[in-house]
Amino acid sequence: MGQSGIDTLIVVPWGHPAGWRQVRYTTKGISLDHCTTLPLLLKMFPRSEVFVLVLDSLVEEAPKPQSPSKCWQCYEENIEHLRYASQAKSYKELRDQLAGFLSSYVKCLLGDQYKPVIHPVICPAVGRPGGKWIFRGNPRDFESIALYDLGKTIMEKPFSSIVVDTTHGVNFMPSLTTRLANRLASLLLARHEHLVLAEQRGVKIYIYNADPVPLASPGQPEMSLNLIAEETHSSIQIPPVIPENLLETMEPGTQPYIELNKTYFEYAGLVASSLYYPLPLLLVHAVSQETAAKAWEALEKAHGEWETSVEISGNTVQRRLAINPDALYLLMLTVAVARRLKEKGLSYPSDTRQLAQVLPLYEAVNEAYRYIIEDELARIEKKTFRIQRILKEADWTPLYLIYIEPNQHFSAVKKRTMIAHAGLQKEIVQVKLLENGQVLLRYNSAWENRPLQQLSSSGLLLPQYKATY
Repeated sequence: MGQSGIDTLIVVPWGHPAGWRQVRYTTKGISLDHCTTLPLLLKMFPRSEVFVLVLDSLVEEAPKPQSPSKCWQCYEENIEHLRYASQAKSYKELRDQLAGFLSSYVKCLLGDQYKPVIHPVICPAVGRPGGKWIFRGNPRDFESIALYDLGKTIMEKPFSSIVVDTTHGVNFMPSLTTRLANRLASLLLARHEHLVLAEQRGVKIYIYNADPVPLASPGQPEMSLNLIAEETHSSIQIPPVIPENLLETMEPGTQPYIELNKTYFEYAGLVASSLYYPLPLLLVHAVSQETAAKAWEALEKAHGEWETSVEISGNTVQRRLAINPDALYLLMLTVAVARRLKEKGLSYPSDTRQLAQVLPLYEAVNEAYRYIIEDELARIEKKTFRIQRILKEADWTPLYLIYIEPNQHFSAVKKRTMIAHAGLQKEIVQVKLLENGQVLLRYNSAWENRPLQQLSSSGLLLPQYKATY
């Protein structure tokens, strides 16, 4: 269960709510008369926080519908927020005004009966959704901005279930929000260890959608809120290829923000590769350098650069930059893992008992990794204690000297060998036995000082791709 008894994250993508009709929504013996499914969801999942995702095209005023409902009444009561937003001088001001409108609007819709925590999320539109305002930019920015805003909350709150209701979404919103749910579940598993250690490991995902409301039906129709998909997300997604850049320009032939993109890849590329392949010692080394704080700083900087680059001219909103959602996810995954391992007190150099603490994390990536890592750590401990008298008098000792056999020669670092031995290939690892019996491990200086280059040369750095817009 999450903080304050909250264990469910509700995510609802909304189009323009002003014209929604009053209907009777029903599901599993529960019914509710309203113009939106949200109150019914709150009856079904009372221990929840809600993220309402709308497009910035909400700034365009809607005409009064033929059959005004509670949705129109609340719209009229809060319309001044929209009028202020339409006069915004900056994109941040526009988003802030729309967020203020949405927050007040949802409170009006719910009344005093429901008082959940509501998070308004203003996402980028494309095209001419309302006919007057024009929105230009990359459609995938919707996913990036939603993930950024949701990610700030799930880093702190261990939701065990995610509910997505696509009933009121329009255009690309339902499909991208469904994709978003899987990434949120992965981040929750990476960040919060108890979700992995639970008896039924994973994060539950529920996808709902209501029957379409007939346009010309008289009276108040009855619509079913249908559970259209349900699954337990039990593994952390690590893509086999990763984006080259976090922040992309929409102008062909130019690529600014080189340092920011370099910072992104230094952290996300190293952590993602260390997870995709079972390299626990390298992972601990990667996250021991204030990685969580620096990666989050890069996230916030990218978001800030993106927001300030948006230009408003009359009724046209032009986005000059795009945030790659795949890169944003990987950088957020880096933050999640770094915070988790920091809370466990893992440090580098790391002893074998500390490294064993990352087993649940790797098991959530690939169950086979747990056994590979366990076996390798057990072998090192066994070999080390056989010659403990010698090691207690020595400083750092190359691991291959412990395994040395007649006529054995130094072997180059190989991708297959590194995977088979959980990144602890004996030619690049050093060992030290402490007085208390702890077996410390570290990499040689080449791997410690240039981990990305070493991963690349050995084929263990995930390949990059350059996004095309």
